[in-house]
Amino acid sequence: MTYRLLLFCFLVGAGIHHASAQRSVSLSLFNNATQLPPSSFSAVWSQPLHPGIAAGYEFHWKEDSPWFQSVKVGFYYHQFVQSAIQLYTDFGYRKTYRNGIFWDASLSLGYLHAIALTDQAKLNANGDYVTKNGIGRGQMMTSLTPGFGYRFQLKDRQLSVFTAYQIWLQLPFVPGYVPLLPNGSVHLGARLSINKKSK
Repeated sequence: MTYRLLLFCFLVGAGIHHASAQRSVSLSLFNNATQLPPSSFSAVWSQPLHPGIAAGYEFHWKEDSPWFQSVKVGFYYHQFVQSAIQLYTDFGYRKTYRNGIFWDASLSLGYLHAIALTDQAKLNANGDYVTKNGIGRGQMMTSLTPGFGYRFQLKDRQLSVFTAYQIWLQLPFVPGYVPLLPNGSVHLGARLSINKKSK
């Protein structure tokens, strides 16, 4: 059921973007911390680096609408815990002022494929533990992401630089033991419009 819901979200987004006049691509680098907010924000700067990268395709539902949707893919490495591939969609609102400054906020839902970086053990029928690492496991992720930045006008295209604080949950992290793993990622990135737009 979960995977059908995610597929539906992506298909709806793919159908909407054809009618959109505002489209862009983005790339961001981020650092991740596994703590509740606001501790995860400060931990990003004080704890070891857990780096990641995310790329996205964004479209607005109507021309000049502040409401947008994006489809993103990401990867991050958390030392001693896991590496993970993220595939998710954002639904958000962005307010841009005449001087180019903007703020936005979005909610997301998506798929996370977690690859453990430590040996995994499973209890077999004989009562013995055996190593079972496999190729990782599929899970859900959901997030709330506030951000702000500045938009430059480059002739007939727009370039935005931004920072964002993604507060997200990985679930179920360990079924029956740790159902939710809270995370916080601080992103630094840029977004470039791919359709021509005058001032």
